[in-house]
Amino acid sequence: KDPALRRVAVLMAPRILDLFLARISIQWIATNIASGLGEGRVSAVQYGFQLMNMPQTLIGTAIGFAVFPTMAHLASRRDVVAQREALSGSLRAILTLAIPAGVVLLLLGRAIIQVLYEGGEFTPRSTELVFAALQAYVVALISLSMLEVVVRAYAAQQDTLTPLVVSVFTTALNIGLAFWLAGTSLLHAGPPLAYGLAVLVEVTIHLFILRHRWGGIDAGLILRDVGRAALASLGMAGVIVLLTAWNELPPILLLLVAGAAGGAVFFGLAFLLGIREIRSIPLTLAREVLGRRIRSAEG
Repeated sequence: KDPALRRVAVLMAPRILDLFLARISIQWIATNIASGLGEGRVSAVQYGFQLMNMPQTLIGTAIGFAVFPTMAHLASRRDVVAQREALSGSLRAILTLAIPAGVVLLLLGRAIIQVLYEGGEFTPRSTELVFAALQAYVVALISLSMLEVVVRAYAAQQDTLTPLVVSVFTTALNIGLAFWLAGTSLLHAGPPLAYGLAVLVEVTIHLFILRHRWGGIDAGLILRDVGRAALASLGMAGVIVLLTAWNELPPILLLLVAGAAGGAVFFGLAFLLGIREIRSIPLTLAREVLGRRIRSAEG
C-alpha cells in the first residue's frame, strides 16, 4: 500500500519493456538474420558484440551509473541548468573515450581477435568473420555509450515512458535496416551496423527532446570536444596504420607496440588540444585510488 512502492512499479514497467526491445535489437535480430547467411556467421556476430561490449561497459555504463545519482538529485531540485551541465559533461567524457576506443577496434581489432581466440578450430577465416562484425559494431560502441547517459537523464526526471516510445520506433528502424544491409555485401556485418545506426537515431531524438525541455543541452561544447577527440584520434590512427604496415610483427607485439604508441599520441594531442577530460579523468581516478588506500590504512 506504500505509494512510493507503487510509483516505483509504475516507472519500472516501461523500462522493462524498453530493455526487452533492446535485447531484441541486440541479439535476436542479428542472430536470426546471420543464421541464414552461412556457417560461422552467428558466432561471428556474437563474438563481435562481446568485444565491443567490453569498452562500452567500461565507458558508457560506468559513467552512466556514476552520474545518475547526481542527475536524480538535480532533477528533484528542478535545477535545469545543472542537469544540462551534468548531461553535457558526461557525454563529452564518454565521447572523448569512446571515439579513440572505436578507432582501436577498427585498426587493431584483427590482432585482438587473433590473440584472444585464434587457434584450433578458430581459423584465420573465423578471425575475418568476427573482425567484419566488430568493425560494424564500432558505431554501436559510440551510440550505445551515449544512450547509457541519455536514458538516465529521463529516469532522473521519473520519465520512463518517453524512452519506451522512442525505442519502439528505433527498434522497427533497426529491423528494417538489418534486413536491408544483410542483403548487401556486408552480409552478417549488416545487422550490427543497423543496430548502431538505429541507436544513434534514438540518441539524437532524445537529445532533441531534452533540448526542448531544458532550453538547450550545451550542444556547442559537445560538438567542440567531439571535434577535438576526432582530431586526436586521427593522429593516433596515423601512427597505428604506420605500425601495422609491418606485417611481420606478431599480433601480440603489434598490440603492445601500436597500442602504446597510438595511446601516447592520442593523449598527447588531446592534452595539447585542451580536452579537459583527459586531465580530469586520470586525476579523479588517482584521487579515488589514493582515497581507498588511505581508508584501508586507517581501517
